[in-house]
Amino acid sequence: MIIKLKEYKYEILLLIIILVYIFFLSGITGQLKSPPGPILGGDLYHQQGAIYHVMESNISTIFDSSNTLDGRPSYFYTYSIINGFLGNLLDKTPFESMIISSYLILIFSLIISYLLFYKIFNNKLISLFGIVVLISFQNFPVFKYSPFFKLFFIPLILFLFYIRKQNYKYSIIFGIIGGIFCLSHGAAFPIFILLLFGFELFYYLFESISYKDNTLKIKKIKLDKKRLINLFIVFILMFLISLIWWYEPIFIHHGKTLSLSEQWSFPDFTLWENKINFLMDFFNKYLFNFSSVYKIIFSILNIAGLIYLFKSKKEKIEQFLLSYFLISFTLTYSYFITEPLLGVVLIPFKMNEFLLSTCFILLSVYAVYKISFLSYFQKNKKLFNIILILLIIFLLNFNISGKYESFEKSQWTPGGKVELTEPYNSLNKYLLENTNVNDVVLSTNELSFALNGVSGRKLLVTRRAQTDPFMDMEERQAAAAIILYGNNTEVKKQLIKKFKIKYLYWDVNWFSSEFQVQNNQIVGIYDPLILIDDGEGNEIQLDENGVIYEKLNYWLDPSGRGDKYKKMDLFLITYNNYRNSPQPWKEDLNELMSEVWSYDMNENKVAILYKIQNE
Repeated sequence: MIIKLKEYKYEILLLIIILVYIFFLSGITGQLKSPPGPILGGDLYHQQGAIYHVMESNISTIFDSSNTLDGRPSYFYTYSIINGFLGNLLDKTPFESMIISSYLILIFSLIISYLLFYKIFNNKLISLFGIVVLISFQNFPVFKYSPFFKLFFIPLILFLFYIRKQNYKYSIIFGIIGGIFCLSHGAAFPIFILLLFGFELFYYLFESISYKDNTLKIKKIKLDKKRLINLFIVFILMFLISLIWWYEPIFIHHGKTLSLSEQWSFPDFTLWENKINFLMDFFNKYLFNFSSVYKIIFSILNIAGLIYLFKSKKEKIEQFLLSYFLISFTLTYSYFITEPLLGVVLIPFKMNEFLLSTCFILLSVYAVYKISFLSYFQKNKKLFNIILILLIIFLLNFNISGKYESFEKSQWTPGGKVELTEPYNSLNKYLLENTNVNDVVLSTNELSFALNGVSGRKLLVTRRAQTDPFMDMEERQAAAAIILYGNNTEVKKQLIKKFKIKYLYWDVNWFSSEFQVQNNQIVGIYDPLILIDDGEGNEIQLDENGVIYEKLNYWLDPSGRGDKYKKMDLFLITYNNYRNSPQPWKEDLNELMSEVWSYDMNENKVAILYKIQNE
């Protein structure tokens, strides 16, 4: 028995690390009673709304948008579906499900990452070092699809690429997993395709190029028929599955977003300042980061890893890592070529977050692996192991303390430590008990966002960053403005019917959700109803229906403002349209509505839900 335990001592250490990590992290999740983010505009609330959508959907609607009818979700499927099924299975709320799944995702990630490191480096202790480095760069708890994708899918897909077998059974499995991978994040589709063909290209390059006796030799490339067939199987299965989300963007919209999100939701990479600054971040983050002892160690290992990678003989390990590094680096900084030539920027932030950062984790572990072969450590293997174990303990302690520090310093943590406010808690109960998951609600962008976050109900308008980028949001913004502030009742009825609007939601934050106020003076805009001036007459329908608006050149997304972001020509629906504070809309709308729920504070109604007659 003792002998068998010795054989699995590193696996036991892995289990101990996981349990220790979970134990200390439970001190974070145990303090949370709601998503640690703003209910008005917070990503975590949108994610929670997506889980509500899954929990109340059937197989025919589960792939629909969680916040708009007839659209695709902006937050991709897999994380929401996992949590929705888990919530239904365990009879938990979406937030409780997110807590539970965080630990399940973490455990899976650490195990698959350990297998990845062990498969590459064939050393269990170095593999333990690898997972401790990995968790340093992962968000926890996992409350959103992006960190889930990075923690769950990136190690898994790299593992599958590294052990890839050239047989049909493996290719079928790989293709299916690749398809699910592509349904997990917006960046996953180009990532998988480019990794698939990138690794294939480098395979043939390494097969054809050799360097011996200071002489470069190039052999004629011979295509492997079986390999090409397997490549086709993987690609076609991945592609067919990914069409669940990608069919319309590819075949109907041809990749062109109707919302123009690529122009306003990311820093403007037409500016050389942004291009250069983002490149400089590469050196500051990965190679010359002196912000902490850990970051210094990481930077030194990264530099050593790169030196070893380019100097060492190109065995399978080096071939894989060099291929991955060149693919990751090229994709992250491709904008230097694609932006001036094609006017396209391939989401460099996501390529950096998902690929390049993971690549440097592998390179830091690779550096330790190469150091272990130095003659000194070959003669003193016990000393090397002791040093590495001490480093693992240091990093684990650093990780745990760092997670606590980040949690306590976050501006959103205080909000996560308290229950949902009573008005929203009451609204949540009413909507879940009395409405359908596909019922459409009209309000301001931010109030709509909050309502969806606590119920998963559909909206006419909401934050643009959390909507289907291929949906015509100008049409919806104009419709909301006309219904609320227009002077033609018949047009309002037609729009209510067209967009299947069943409810209108008002609360005391209506004005502040659209405009910024200081000392009773309007000092700016937050997230009002607004249309992009596309030069195709968006303003005509506003003029025809008596909606007051202003033309301005400003940032569209409230979370993306500043010199890095592009301003756009806009039509702002102004507060001059308001009738009064409790009922800012035109009086004729009252004839179409009846109050069905409200919340009182100090004998005053602070939130009201109206049902609309939409026939």
